[in-house]
Amino acid sequence: MSLSQRDPAYFEKASALIKADPALAGQVVRIANSALYAGQTRVDDLERAIMRVGIRMVVASLTSAWLKRAFDPSRSLLAAVWLDNLLSALVARGIAERAGWHEIGSEAAYTYGMLHDVGRLVLMALYQRGMERVLEERLCPVTALSAREHEVFGVSHALAGRLLANRWNFPNDMAMVIAAHHFPRAQRVGMPPHINQIIDLVLIADFIAFRLGDAETLTEELEIRILDDISSGAGLELITALDLAPSTLLEAIRPALGRMEQHCNMLGIPHRFASKA
Repeated sequence: MSLSQRDPAYFEKASALIKADPALAGQVVRIANSALYAGQTRVDDLERAIMRVGIRMVVASLTSAWLKRAFDPSRSLLAAVWLDNLLSALVARGIAERAGWHEIGSEAAYTYGMLHDVGRLVLMALYQRGMERVLEERLCPVTALSAREHEVFGVSHALAGRLLANRWNFPNDMAMVIAAHHFPRAQRVGMPPHINQIIDLVLIADFIAFRLGDAETLTEELEIRILDDISSGAGLELITALDLAPSTLLEAIRPALGRMEQHCNMLGIPHRFASKA
């Protein structure tokens, strides 16, 4: 996980890593022949599989699979956290696609969306009953959750995630986002602009995912509620910092919800999402 997407040799290094690991190589070929690429000829060659899927999407998908091995999503208590992380990741990817943020890239946005809250999985593994009670409180992940975790456990998911990032040798950018994504904006003034942009992106994705809750489709009533929520307070601050129009957010939500079933099935996460047009 030490491979950085900002490395000029990123493609070559990632390809070499995949080719050197039979399990990873098999996963890439499986993705290339999955329902995501329905209608295309079957691929049984690793080079062609990587080219079809794209190296950044490969790494994003493998990151999800790797997390799955460490934190089994089939366990009911972990499944709720997985669903939150997955929806945030899909929303972050949709925003990056529609905003045209080529420097970050949609698949990198997905990876940051999946990993920035990895500390929540750590806390769930360590403090199962306590985290279950905290999750039942349905606290906003942007404004209240971190403080509540610190109050109950003496540590927040951001710190737990940073410790895991250090142990697993995450890239510096990823470790920084994991550690600092709940820092007040005033404490992030000296951080690189791209780090602040990524943090703001995952926070607005969290904000939206929290508002969506258990929704399977974006109804008109839910649309209105989300637009109201991002018109003031933390939501408004985030979309202002990112220079995002509310319509861009809504355009990102619809496909994110539409992809939930497919991604849940691929990762083995218990879910309640029905296929939607």
